[in-house]
Amino acid sequence: KRANDIAGYVLSPFAMTPYRAMQYNHNMHHAYLGNLDHRETTEIYTMTLREWNEAGFGKRLYYRLYRNPFVLIPAGAIWTYFFAYRWPANTTKIGVVNVLVHNLLFALWLFTIWALFGWQGFWVFIGISVLAGMIGVFLVYLQHNFEDTYWDRKPELDFRRATLQGSSCLNLGHWWDIGTGNIAYHDIHHFMPSIPSYRLRQCHFDLPPDLEMPRIEWPQAIRSFKLKLWDEEQERLVPFLPAAREAVDRYTRCRRNGLKPMLVPECLIECARGLSGKEMNKFENWIINPNADLDDVELVPDNITGDSLSGLRLSARSVNTPAIRGVLTRKLESNPP
Repeated sequence: KRANDIAGYVLSPFAMTPYRAMQYNHNMHHAYLGNLDHRETTEIYTMTLREWNEAGFGKRLYYRLYRNPFVLIPAGAIWTYFFAYRWPANTTKIGVVNVLVHNLLFALWLFTIWALFGWQGFWVFIGISVLAGMIGVFLVYLQHNFEDTYWDRKPELDFRRATLQGSSCLNLGHWWDIGTGNIAYHDIHHFMPSIPSYRLRQCHFDLPPDLEMPRIEWPQAIRSFKLKLWDEEQERLVPFLPAAREAVDRYTRCRRNGLKPMLVPECLIECARGLSGKEMNKFENWIINPNADLDDVELVPDNITGDSLSGLRLSARSVNTPAIRGVLTRKLESNPP
């Protein structure tokens, strides 16, 4: 522990991160992981769908800009490392002197670079620091913002689920792991923080097959930046406004995974949850004609069989969504079992 503390203090000016204050903040992040009532301890703030629906124009505009990756990643890197970390949260609680000394040493480091290499060297350092910060923000976002993550409120909050399900495992390549200290294996890091970073990758790949955890690769990682709000009813991250293409994608994935005919109506209703009027109309039209184009979405041909329609007939009267109920009824009338 003492060796870790010494390394933290020595390296903190070069890492542009005050050691003791950020150590405390990071411990708070671990302690309140997945807790919707303590989102102030997270690096990337996430609104719930209910909060979004209740928010005014100004708050929505700010949050849209904040969660836009083209703003979040570059602006977040500059703000975090060059401004926010000069006076981190809880500085007055942990120790003002530590942060002031860190800032002085960081200023001396910048002065040394300028003295040795001039303004050209100074701006090269700034550019490299911004690039490294952008990679850091990219990783920090993906560590807890992905489709199957986990949030809840006490007393239902399950801390083990928060560590393993609410934290991601990013399989972005071996060289990426080397360059980022294996922090991509964030689920194991939260589950057992005492494991040193250089062992995280090995621990993950040494898990027995029955304990193997899902891995997020580059395509899913990029798609995760479309997810903005936590839906407490569905228990998943969702975009600002669900689009018809997303509803179709969810439904076709259910069919590929063996959706039973009797569950087709419920699945369609769940997939349509939250769609706006225009997007709902697109989804209705696709239900009637699954082989039609839907804004260039790649669809799986999905001609519903007579058995499936029987299931629709049994459930159509109890469907709560009027628009979907009407579509199902019309489809049953035009395709009797």
